Amino acid sequence: GQGTTLILTLAMSFSPTSFAGSHHITVIGQDKASTIATLTMGTWTVPDQSAPALLSISPTTAIAGSGAFTLTATGTNFISGETIQWNGAALTTTFVNATKLTATVPANLIATAAVTVSGATGSQPFTVITPAVTSISPSTAVAGSAAFELTVSGTNFIPGESIQWNGTALPTTFVNATKLTATVNPALVGTATVTVSGATGSQTFTITPPPPVITPGGIVPVGSTTSTIAPGSWISIYGTNLAQTTTQWNGDYPTQLGGVSVLIDGKPAYLSYVSPSQINAQVPDDSKQGLVSVQVGTAASTVTLAQFAPSWIPQDARHAVSVIPAANGTYTVNNPKAGQTIELFGVGFGPTHPTVPAGQAFAGAAQTTNAVTVTIGGVNAKVQFAGIIIGGLYQINVVVPQLPSGDQLQQATVGGVTTPPSIYLPIQ
Repeated sequence: GQGTTLILTLAMSFSPTSFAGSHHITVIGQDKASTIATLTMGTWTVPDQSAPALLSISPTTAIAGSGAFTLTATGTNFISGETIQWNGAALTTTFVNATKLTATVPANLIATAAVTVSGATGSQPFTVITPAVTSISPSTAVAGSAAFELTVSGTNFIPGESIQWNGTALPTTFVNATKLTATVNPALVGTATVTVSGATGSQTFTITPPPPVITPGGIVPVGSTTSTIAPGSWISIYGTNLAQTTTQWNGDYPTQLGGVSVLIDGKPAYLSYVSPSQINAQVPDDSKQGLVSVQVGTAASTVTLAQFAPSWIPQDARHAVSVIPAANGTYTVNNPKAGQTIELFGVGFGPTHPTVPAGQAFAGAAQTTNAVTVTIGGVNAKVQFAGIIIGGLYQINVVVPQLPSGDQLQQATVGGVTTPPSIYLPIQ
C-alpha cells in the first residue's frame, strides 16, 4: 500500500565475463494498479573473473656472459603464489600486484628462453645476444716493433671479456660496449688471430717487414768502393732489409728475385743475388749519363751512371783475381812471375764489338771498342785482349812486366777513366 517500504534482495550473475567492471543498476517495478515505480540502486562493480595472462616481459634480451638480472613479467589477473617460469623451471618470484611479477634470473641460466607464468596463459621469448668482433686497430705492425695498444671494436661487449692473441688472453680494459683495449708486448708481436672471449668473429693481425734502406754510397761496382757505375756492369747495392731471404739466380737474368726488384733510372736491373744486406745486379743498358735514380722496393737512392767505370773483380780486400793459363788447359790462380801471361777480370770497361746487351746470356769474346791500358807496379803491361767473355764480365789478358816480388799496384785505364788505386797483384 501507499507508504509501504519495499525491501528487495537481488542475486545477479553476469555472463560473459566481458561484463566485468563498474555498472549503474536500475530496478523498475509495477503494482496491481499498474503503477510503474522506478528504483535507482546505484553503482555495482562486477569483478573480473578471467584467467591470468602474461602480456610482456622486461628486459627481453641479455648479452651472453652477463650477470644475474631482475626479470619483470607484466600481465593481468596475477595472484600471489604464481611463479615466473624460465624454460619451464620456476624462478623465485615476487608478487607485486595483479599486473606485475618479478624474479631474479641467475647468470648460469642466461640463455635463449621461453618465459611463462604458472597458471597464466601466454608466453614471451627471451633472447641472448652474442658479442661480436668487427675490427681491430692497428691491424699491422712492422717486424721488431715496440709494444703498442690494440683496440678491438665490435658490438655488445661486457666487462670481464678479454682480448685473445692467438688464444692467449691479454690484460684487457673495457671501454664501452663497442670497444676493448689491450697492450701487446714486443714478445707477442707477430702474425696473429685476434678474438674476444665469449664473442663471435676474429680479425687477422699481420706483420709487415721493415722498409728497405740503401746505405749512403752503397751502390758500387762489384767488389769496389767507387760511386760510379756503367751500363751492363755488375754492381752491388748495400743496405738493410733489402730482401727477406737470401736467393741466388739460375743464370737466367731475372728482373725479380726472392720478391725483390731493382730499378735503375726507371729501368729493371737483372739480379743474380739478393739478401737482406746486399744485392748483386747487372745495370740495364742506358744511354743516359750523370746522376740516376736507384730504387729497391720503397728505398730510393742515386748513383752516377757513366759510359766507363772500370773496376777489378777482387779476390780479397787487397788483391784482384788473376789466373795463369797453362798449355795443358789448367789454370793457376795468383802469384804470377814476370813474363807470364795472366788473365784479369773486371766490370765497367765500356762498349764492345759486337755489342753484348745487358740481361742476356753470352759466351764468346767481344772486344772493347776503346783501348784498355794496364799498369802493374807503375809499369805498362802488354795487353793481349780486353773484352766481354760472359754477360757483363770483362777479361783482360796481359803479360806481367819485370818487377820485384811482392804486391804491386794493378790499374787499368779505358776511356780516360782509371780503376781505383786499391787493388794489388802479388808477384813471385
